[in-house]
Amino acid sequence: MIIKNSFQFSSPPTITIGFFDGVHLGHQALLKKLTSKEHLVITFQNHPRSVLYPLQPTRLLCTNAERLHLLEKFGVQNLLLLEFTLAFSKQTPEAFLSDLKKTTHFEALVLGYDSHLGFQREGNPSLIREIGTQLGFSVEYIEPVVVGGITVSSSAIRSLLQAGKREEAEKLLGHSLQEPQQINLT
Repeated sequence: MIIKNSFQFSSPPTITIGFFDGVHLGHQALLKKLTSKEHLVITFQNHPRSVLYPLQPTRLLCTNAERLHLLEKFGVQNLLLLEFTLAFSKQTPEAFLSDLKKTTHFEALVLGYDSHLGFQREGNPSLIREIGTQLGFSVEYIEPVVVGGITVSSSAIRSLLQAGKREEAEKLLGHSLQEPQQINLT
């Protein structure tokens, strides 16, 4: 996996954006949509909630090193690792995607079913599709992955782990947790 700030692609890439905590089955489904072609995964060094809600720490499912290892394991070859800051959080979805289009020349954006981009999560699916039409890129939202009647999400997995249901949580992850004390407060 290549982690850097600028890339040279042989053709316009497909990109995705997210934190990918735990790299669970939902994330894996999303990654399958783009790892067979030129792609760029954009993720963050720190969880956005650590900046937006610093007094309410998020229990992470894995460390950054584990997350990056899992992303590579599931086919990610190009990764842009950004620091999530308060200034970054104040960007409009239009400004963020416009800048990203200018620097990466991407042709498609693939997002999770519940993804929102930009200041105060303004970038809902309707607005992101509208921006895509204006800037010349396609937008695809993947369907939620459901296992045993539970929609797979990092939050659902955290809840299962807090309830002591490690085996159920690992089914949603699609892989084993490294060790029981893996959930860290950040």
